[in-house]
Amino acid sequence: MASYKGIGGTVYKLQKEISSGGEGTVYTISDPSLVAKIYKPQRFKTPVERSTMERKLLAMIKTNIKTTIDGMMRLAWPIDVLYENGEMVGFIMPKVNSSRKIYDIYRGGRNSVRNREHPDNDWKYLVIYSYNLAWIVNYLHENGIVIGDLNQNNIIVDTQTGAVILIDCDSFDITDKTSGEHFPCEVGLEEILAPELQSVNVLKMGKFTKESDIFSMAIHIFRLLMNNENPFGGISSNQSSSSMIAGNRDIIIGDSPYYTSKTGKKLPPRCLEMSFLPPEIEALFKKTFDYNERNAVSKIKERPPARKWAEALALYGAPEPNPRLKRCQKNRRHVYPAHNKSCPWCAISKHTDDPFSSPTATSGVSHGYSGHGVVAGGQNAGAIARSNTGTANAPAMRGVTSGTINRPYRQAPTVIRRKPTLLYTVMLIFGVISGFVFGDIASNLLTSSFDVSFSSTLCTSVMSVLGVIAAILTANWIKDKYIRANNAIPWLLLSLGVLAAPPIAVAALALVAALVLGILYIIGGLIVIFLIFSFFWGS
Repeated sequence: MASYKGIGGTVYKLQKEISSGGEGTVYTISDPSLVAKIYKPQRFKTPVERSTMERKLLAMIKTNIKTTIDGMMRLAWPIDVLYENGEMVGFIMPKVNSSRKIYDIYRGGRNSVRNREHPDNDWKYLVIYSYNLAWIVNYLHENGIVIGDLNQNNIIVDTQTGAVILIDCDSFDITDKTSGEHFPCEVGLEEILAPELQSVNVLKMGKFTKESDIFSMAIHIFRLLMNNENPFGGISSNQSSSSMIAGNRDIIIGDSPYYTSKTGKKLPPRCLEMSFLPPEIEALFKKTFDYNERNAVSKIKERPPARKWAEALALYGAPEPNPRLKRCQKNRRHVYPAHNKSCPWCAISKHTDDPFSSPTATSGVSHGYSGHGVVAGGQNAGAIARSNTGTANAPAMRGVTSGTINRPYRQAPTVIRRKPTLLYTVMLIFGVISGFVFGDIASNLLTSSFDVSFSSTLCTSVMSVLGVIAAILTANWIKDKYIRANNAIPWLLLSLGVLAAPPIAVAALALVAALVLGILYIIGGLIVIFLIFSFFWGS
């Protein structure tokens, strides 16, 4: 087999061909963790096209994008460029061991890959895969990368770890951070392209953005969560990417039967209603898919970023017990959002093949479901947790803590430098002191304002209580920043603001009371005048 040199002179000898596509062929090499992609001769029509791809690959390697994060592979990202006689012929990338595309996972039913190979999978697993897709999209976006062709053939699911792996990364929309040169994505699949790209005849003349990535990502998440239904329906089944896009009319005009159909589409009985979804997630779909041909462009910026999707999905992928989820008593694999009053899977199974049917589906065996979900942090978090029976639990969701996701990995991890004990103590002390500092002042102010005696002891006690309440609220508000700050003193100095809270509250109360009394005096005066007038008028 042929041998090629890398950027630094490393020699890579090709071994076995493992796959071939329209642009290139992938081979194993001596390092079992890596593979080589060699472009086919017809991939480049001119030397300029080959040179452009070479610069793009070099720009990608210069970025700080990681292929493996927290022990889980995420991207088949180029890590070296291959040359033959000084000419770029391909690149080296990590080997993807899983062969399952995302469509293998969002297809359910008795004869589906998901049910045959993963009979433990329930809806919560699909939430976790959705989360990991949103996570990797967010990771790329926060590192300045636009994906572009996010079609279902470019998304691999590792069912052993739960990781979502993006491949064909050399088609991504890349900008060289050093030179500023832009290498646009030139291919796309019309059934997942955003409406602003549907009418572009040659995609390299269009503009892929983070928002167009979100649109495509949302379609995949919709299919995962909604039993493989497409939010627009009637979509072409063409599975190949092309640089020429005819345009998908349903997406262009926003013709979704789940929202306001422009052509009178209706949902067949086999479909879940949007009310099935948790409100946090349904709202994200609505902001992404609820548009029409006239306002589609103006609504592009309303599409929620990938971070928002990950945060919402994390709530429903959290470990058991998770009060946001219910399990059907008739079928242990029927797991659904807790706001549903009855099992939606049982309801649609009357009209179609049960999405979670399997030989053990009604046996009452939990398949290790209890406790599965988010595993936050740690090198071993990517591995599947196992119950005492040895049954695999749901795969890990990376970087999740109480519905939030970590910062992008290009930044140093957040460090907790101190406990909040001192902050609360200082705040409470100043809250109590406030009563003693302003108690007498409040007593004199209230007594003179209302001509009623307000004792100094009473005012001091009330103001101390108000100070304590203000201290607790303020401490809760700034706690997260205080425990991570390099310098804690500025946050502790905010305790001085607690001193002012009680007198401000009392002054506001006095003002309101004065206004009320004034209004009462006015009303009383008007009543007296009315009575006097009525007396003389009657006499």
